[in-house]
Amino acid sequence: MPKREESLNKYLVQRFGNKKHKKPKYIDFLNSKYHRQIMDIYVMLGGLLREYPTAYRGFDIQCANFIVELDEERHFNRYRNMTLNSELYLNFTKFDVLNYKKYCVEKEARCLKAATLGNNWENESTKKQFGNSDLKGVLGSNGSSRWKQRAFYDYLRDISSYIMNVPIIRISIWEKLENASIDSLIKTNQFDEISTLILERKTS
Repeated sequence: MPKREESLNKYLVQRFGNKKHKKPKYIDFLNSKYHRQIMDIYVMLGGLLREYPTAYRGFDIQCANFIVELDEERHFNRYRNMTLNSELYLNFTKFDVLNYKKYCVEKEARCLKAATLGNNWENESTKKQFGNSDLKGVLGSNGSSRWKQRAFYDYLRDISSYIMNVPIIRISIWEKLENASIDSLIKTNQFDEISTLILERKTS
């Protein structure tokens, strides 16, 4: 677990309790009203398989009655921006979609710095799902298959919230509360404002 996620997880679990939530399986997505949307997004990202992949790792922070996804540098790029154009995000309230789209453009260089080396760019699984990547650090016609996979799995997690009937709230390290970013608040162990934001999004 990354250090920032670990710090936030410790605080939230102590305050709100912990529960391991069971993520949906492929059949659950297939039988949902979101199946067609999911397939469209998968194909748009360059997906190659007849059945879109659903084996995402799980969830970042699992509290008793909700889940929190802490989106760090690697989550903001052109591929995540593509998924955010899905009709799923019309009137979406579990994170600020417009801000996320802005971060995908403005912070892509930070994603490139954080997610170019090793399996952050591609691996055998992502090549099967999305094809070959460009050379590391080159965002050409192929780009990064791992980036595409991460963007797709973030999209699936957002849909999972509806299938599971469990609020999944996203917060970004780039978001600012008052005059401090969530990134700096976590690093200085100031969690009260973050907790308030999470509860607001949970009930929205």
